[in-house]
Amino acid sequence: MKHLVFGILFLASLQACTTLKSLQTVTPTIPDLGAVGTLKDGLFEKTYQTVSTPNFSIKVPVDLQLQPFTKNQWASYVRSQERKGVKVQDSLPPHNYLELHLADLVSVAQILNEATNVGLRTYLADDASLSMVSAISIRPTAQQEKRLLEAHRIQLVQDKGQLKLALENEGGVTHMLLRNLDSFNFKTSSFCWKQNRRGQPEIALIVPNGAACPSHTEKKAQKVIAKNNALKP
Repeated sequence: MKHLVFGILFLASLQACTTLKSLQTVTPTIPDLGAVGTLKDGLFEKTYQTVSTPNFSIKVPVDLQLQPFTKNQWASYVRSQERKGVKVQDSLPPHNYLELHLADLVSVAQILNEATNVGLRTYLADDASLSMVSAISIRPTAQQEKRLLEAHRIQLVQDKGQLKLALENEGGVTHMLLRNLDSFNFKTSSFCWKQNRRGQPEIALIVPNGAACPSHTEKKAQKVIAKNNALKP
C-alpha cells in the first residue's frame, strides 16, 4: 500500500514539474529587454532561462547610454558571437557599445499588477528566484546606431506579440525590432512585494538584482501571504 501511495505522489509531482517546464524556453541567445526568467551565473558566463514576457499595455520609456568597451565586456561580446557560430575578426575592442535600460520600472510594476498579467504574476509569486531583464548591451550596425542616437525619445512597445523600440524624432516615429539587435549582455532586476487592498500580494517595486527591498515590502510574495494569514481571525 505504501508503495502504491508513493508511486501516485511521484507521478503527480512529475506531472507538475513537466507542466512548469512546458512554460519555459531556454534562450540560446541574450534575452529580450523586459523578459522574465531565471538567471544562472556561471564561472565564465551567465545564462538566462526565459519564462515569459509581460503583456505591455503601455509604452515604457527606455534610456540609451553610450559605453566604452572594457576587456570584460569585449570578452562577453566575443563569447556571444561564438555561441552564434560567428568568428569575431576584430583584434581590439571597438570604442563604444550601447546599453538600453528600462527607465520607468514603476510603470513596469503597475503593468505586471494588471489583470492581463495575472498568470505571470502568480508564477512570480510562487518563485522568488525569477527576475526581469531590465537592461541589455548591444553592438548595433552603423545604421541602427545612427537611428538610436538621433531619436529624441525611445520607448519599448509590444505589437502583435513582438517587442519593438519606438524611435521618435522630428520626422515622426519609426520602429526597430528587438530581435534584430545584436545583444551580447544583460542586467536583471528583482521584485519587491506588498499586500493590496484585497489582501493579496502585488508587486510594489522592481529593484536592481541583489538590492534590498524597502522595509514595507518583502522579497518573497509568500511572506506577504503568511502575514495576511496571521492577521485573519
